[in-house]
Amino acid sequence: MERYFKRKSPEPLITTTNNISGGNVNMSQPSSTPTMPKLIDLKELHSDPSDRKRILDYHPNQRDEIRRTYILRGPTRPEGVKTDSLFCLPCYLFKDQISRKGGGDAFILEGFSGWNKLHERLDSHVGEVGSIHRRAVKNCDALMRQNQSIVVALHKQSDITKNEYRIRLNASIDVSRYLLNSALPFRGHDESENSFYRGHFLEMMKYTQNQNESVQKVTLKNALRNNQMVSPKIQKDICHCFAQEILKSILTEIGDDVFALLVDESSDVSKKEQMTVVLRFFDGTCGLIKERFVGLVHVKETTSLTLKLAIDSLLTELGLSLKKIRGQGYDGASNMREFDDRFNEVNSELLTCMAALDPRDSFGAFDSLQLVRLVDFYPDDFSSSEKIAIERELEIYIDNVGEDERFAHLNGIGDLARVMVQTKKHISYPLLYRLLKLALVLPVATATVERCFSTMKLVKSDLRNRIGNEYLSDCLISAIEKEALAKVTNDDVIDRFQKMKTRREQL
Repeated sequence: MERYFKRKSPEPLITTTNNISGGNVNMSQPSSTPTMPKLIDLKELHSDPSDRKRILDYHPNQRDEIRRTYILRGPTRPEGVKTDSLFCLPCYLFKDQISRKGGGDAFILEGFSGWNKLHERLDSHVGEVGSIHRRAVKNCDALMRQNQSIVVALHKQSDITKNEYRIRLNASIDVSRYLLNSALPFRGHDESENSFYRGHFLEMMKYTQNQNESVQKVTLKNALRNNQMVSPKIQKDICHCFAQEILKSILTEIGDDVFALLVDESSDVSKKEQMTVVLRFFDGTCGLIKERFVGLVHVKETTSLTLKLAIDSLLTELGLSLKKIRGQGYDGASNMREFDDRFNEVNSELLTCMAALDPRDSFGAFDSLQLVRLVDFYPDDFSSSEKIAIERELEIYIDNVGEDERFAHLNGIGDLARVMVQTKKHISYPLLYRLLKLALVLPVATATVERCFSTMKLVKSDLRNRIGNEYLSDCLISAIEKEALAKVTNDDVIDRFQKMKTRREQL
């Protein structure tokens, strides 16, 4: 039950009226036909319910796709929500479809905030078998099991058809992986049947077909024209799946730990201002500092407020808490360095305190007073009792590692963190280890963001200057994070690809 609820604020109820009364239509006056809602970009869907519309206010042909997008995002608690209330995700998605009756919208519109009556109201909301909530939960599960949808039911598949579809989809995924890894364009200037070169994607699909007997048997000409898995939209969907799987692996690496932001902005070939966002974090499993590119954001202007809002939006979309950021770094205009950065006025003292962690020369720079002062720079990471406890822990720590030969020839705090993990001393000295990680993730001079822009110039070139912002970001994530791309399996991509929307074929 708990996973279906979010602490969010709702959208006001929007209703529509018509000119039908008592079953008779007044023919003497022109009828007022309700305006059909416009199709929207799914990227514009808000995480905070106070900014989102009711499901019935979206275009009928897009409602299931919107529902599926919210389900794939999963329950979240965005930063800066406008009210501390409890909301039910399944009921938001399906209550209007199940019951058009009024009332019972506390968990959908107003939000429930009577925390002293929480369990009583939750039990009442969930109800017995057949209640609106239970039916909404079943509808969520059924929506994600596409083999039960009407579209699929009308398109019965044999095992042979499913196998042919999988082969075609795998071929498209393999070609997409190669082009993404090489930062090559997919489309061609002339993709007609009579063209001598129809673009990298179609030409490589043709080559794959000629070289692979299994693909040749399900030749694209024998498949339905709308089921060949080679259309530009299919190509973009596959690229998006690769990018999302890579981001998923990066977020798994970070876990619940702290991270720093490395941000830079530059103009692309179309003179658009693009901002790269790189996460810097310490990976305790291997004891290494890592920097991972997580997206490109188009900004219309480069003011501090605009850039900060763009960063906040991207992190919220990724499901990262802004509270875990430790010292954002920016390589562009100096005024950007000032936003939300508590280290500006105390940089010198901060670096002096950090130097006390240096293990070189047999911990010659160690100073417990400086390290206790360093804790004061992180009030959100250490409680008052921990600030007292770390003094005693530091005394035991320096006495222990000073006599341990494994810590005798370390070169910097990076080596210290790595050896602490290897020797399990990060468990024995958790407060010191936490302080060490916070020092390690502080932004330093790095070429990572510059490499991102170099790759952007390869992806968005003069001949490819009309590529969309989201598609550009997806391509860059795969082109830059090549190691993560190599670990993404075809089955991972297929699973996400099938869940993105209702597909004609099911696996």
